[in-house]
Amino acid sequence: MFQKKKVLPKLYLVAKQQTFPLPIPCLLWVPFWLIGIVFAKYIAVPFYINLLLLCCSLVVFFFRSTKIFALGILAFLVGFYFYLNSQYLPAYHLEKLFQTLQVKEKAVNQNYFSNNRLWKAELFRPDNTQEDYIQHVVRGRIHGNAQKTKNGFTYLVELISFSDLIITGKVVLFLEDKQFQDGDLIEGVMKISPNKNTNPGEINYGEIAKNDGIYGRAYAISPLRIIDHKSNFLRLFLLWIKNQINEKIERTFNYSMPLVKTLVLNERQYLEAYNENFLSETLVASGLRHFFTVSGLHVGIIAFVLLSFLRIFGIPIPAVRIITIFLLCFYTYICNMAPPIMRATLFFSLMIIATFFYRKVSRWQIYLFSLFLQTLFHPADLFSLSLQLSYVAYAGIILLLEVSTRVAKFLALYKINNWHRYILKVIINYLLLTLFLSLITMPLLVYHFHIINLNIIFANLVGIIFVSILLPLYLLIIILPAFLPLFSSLVLVAEFGSEILNRIIVILGNLPFSIQTSISFWATVFMFILISLGLFILTYQQKKKQFWLGLACILGSFCFFIQLPETKSFQIIFFDVGHGDLALIRFATDDYLLIDTGEYQNNHKNITQNLINYLQNERVTHIAKVIITHPHSDHYGGLFPLSEKIKIDTLMITKQMLNTEVGRDIKTFPYLQKTFFYVIQDTLSMKYRDYTLHILHPPQDYFHANPNNLSIVAKLQRPDISILFTGDIEKEVEDLLLDQDRSVLKADLLKAPHHGSRTSSSSNFLQAVEPELFIVSSNGNIKRGFPHQLVLDRTKEIPSHVFITGINGAIIIKPQ
Repeated sequence: MFQKKKVLPKLYLVAKQQTFPLPIPCLLWVPFWLIGIVFAKYIAVPFYINLLLLCCSLVVFFFRSTKIFALGILAFLVGFYFYLNSQYLPAYHLEKLFQTLQVKEKAVNQNYFSNNRLWKAELFRPDNTQEDYIQHVVRGRIHGNAQKTKNGFTYLVELISFSDLIITGKVVLFLEDKQFQDGDLIEGVMKISPNKNTNPGEINYGEIAKNDGIYGRAYAISPLRIIDHKSNFLRLFLLWIKNQINEKIERTFNYSMPLVKTLVLNERQYLEAYNENFLSETLVASGLRHFFTVSGLHVGIIAFVLLSFLRIFGIPIPAVRIITIFLLCFYTYICNMAPPIMRATLFFSLMIIATFFYRKVSRWQIYLFSLFLQTLFHPADLFSLSLQLSYVAYAGIILLLEVSTRVAKFLALYKINNWHRYILKVIINYLLLTLFLSLITMPLLVYHFHIINLNIIFANLVGIIFVSILLPLYLLIIILPAFLPLFSSLVLVAEFGSEILNRIIVILGNLPFSIQTSISFWATVFMFILISLGLFILTYQQKKKQFWLGLACILGSFCFFIQLPETKSFQIIFFDVGHGDLALIRFATDDYLLIDTGEYQNNHKNITQNLINYLQNERVTHIAKVIITHPHSDHYGGLFPLSEKIKIDTLMITKQMLNTEVGRDIKTFPYLQKTFFYVIQDTLSMKYRDYTLHILHPPQDYFHANPNNLSIVAKLQRPDISILFTGDIEKEVEDLLLDQDRSVLKADLLKAPHHGSRTSSSSNFLQAVEPELFIVSSNGNIKRGFPHQLVLDRTKEIPSHVFITGINGAIIIKPQ
């Protein structure tokens, strides 16, 4: 009745494969760790609440059903205090000295009273100094090789002492020539300044540098001398290899050299050789910029090439994996230990190590464990956009790998050739990969850059192919000796491929699929929830453990969007736009008034990097009113790029300006076709909500040969403050205004006429206005008369606080 089971000969018996559990416990507590770091940065949690949470976690830990919850609370507390501890600096740290210096420099009273209300002038630079700095005899040690820049070379210097004072911290040293090597102990007089912004909205490079342990920039005041050299053999050997790679790249490649330096060594500064705005504009518009930062894709390609290449020589698989990990670590070193490369190397190393345990790798476990290690050593990296994009992209790849099994099962239902099935599977997975990566990273790009760039979908399709082909080709050329017959052919192919890629970048940059958006914070969060959970549910395959791990990763990703709500109230910002005027007034109702727009790019003060960035960060979709005082480019030049990004409801200009060539250009500009033009033909007063705008000049039928004297003079009047904006008027117009009702001129704050030139700001005019704050919008070049010393002397007779945008940076006036 029962068929006897066949017994196979011992020759054909296969030993059962042993399995070992991964040395990684269930990591559902990692999101709590991340939330603890976020709370430590943004929210001060009282000690008694922390103590209460600790007691609760210890109690519930002994119940089986609540152990994970208890671990989560403990992870939260540890993450909270770990971040606080990572921000602690010793008393002899460079940052502490800067803080002490800034307190001394800012001791001047910056507060003033207007109608018995206290107001504050916030400065982006210390008062009455071009910038705060420390000048001293400095001793420090060089770390790494020199990095080439447009104007010379930079070195990373670990500080040791200022004369006899022990000091710690790293600075970037700028020199014109290449003088030192790794391990040199140098000494000399240096001027060390902190990294600072001059305008709100600008990218905070100072904070980015601090995350890498760099707290300032240094310039040599006296010749620097080498007093010692100390570097171990391993560091010298690695640097020698890196120098050999650099020399071969420069010797071998011509047109493609900037691309090779970027894709292989992560040195993007060489891309400027193609054109000045290649890195900042062309790559951004094309959606391909992330391919030119060595990260997960590049390290993954290199890991795949190494694993495949080493197998050719018959090396045992365990040895291949170990050698690959060591080579990835070496590659991270020659790329200057860039954080994206370190993250990718850590992630792929954990993936390779996990295969040693002879079981299916839990990708979500690796994801959470690598994220935990990243924030364990550098907790502040959690707030880095680079880390956020990396791990969101990793999540997209993991979700794709879950879907790829379904694709294989689906294709197995059809009777087609195996090769055709394989090719079709690769194409479908490739298209899904680009779609997943584009969708899952889009909310972060919208959140940070306020742009929906649909070009990125086409960019991912093209970029993955080109990087996957060119990067191994570049590496092969670097490794192979130049005397091989095949070598010149490979170089020719690399040059040809690089030129094709550059042309594709230009084509993608010109596609009209980049949409500027200013959607709200909560709309961005909802977009992320919808996309991430939608993709996650799509890939879920009835695996309970994987489901909860994946869901924990998705929830942990919300830490990338946490921000503190800001109460918006009335404020005025005088931006630092070099020699130009730009004043932005925000009312409590989010109603914005802009008076002049500065030059488009004046002394490297590009308004797309400050004003427009600031407005987009504030989620401003439109400006109610823009006033252009007169037809000089340092007052109207920024209007054109501004209108391309932000809608302008009403543009107010004089009749005289409208009839000029500049006025006609403004009127016919495509992005201003839906803007209402309010033409000022005479003095008038306009009442809006809780403020009144008085136009005091020019009166009807007034004409002057000098366009400066045709400037709009406007007074903004509120119950608690009054501000007088004067454009570029000169003494003739000041006298004309004085002949009228002097009481109208009186104001709490005066924007200096004509950038503080000697042709304006007469003593009689200043005494009639009697301002408490005197704001000069200029580059601060007193020697050239902007502002003039005579004007500064006159302000002492009032007296009033004088602030100069070119010296103090942007000036923000807001109530206390």
